[in-house]
Amino acid sequence: MALEMIPDRSGREAVFEPFLDELLALFSPVWVLPERMVGEHQHHRCEVKRWEIGRAAEADPDLTRRHADLLVHAAMHDQCRSGINSSGRW
Repeated sequence: MALEMIPDRSGREAVFEPFLDELLALFSPVWVLPERMVGEHQHHRCEVKRWEIGRAAEADPDLTRRHADLLVHAAMHDQCRSGINSSGRW
């Protein structure tokens, strides 16, 4: 049986970043997007946000357990599927 990747719904990238912002508010409430990233493409901003969430989640296992459902939900909507496997933090 051949397996195929399910195509993304249009607009997937637009709904992903707000999931990260919600997680940042929980895991790193004082974190601010570095100034150099403000004008960057959404994909690059998400990489930086994903990294910070992963760092904070790793540092606080209890918080991570309490919000595991939100983390999984965001990962399921991640527009960069390779990021789930390669970032080392997600």
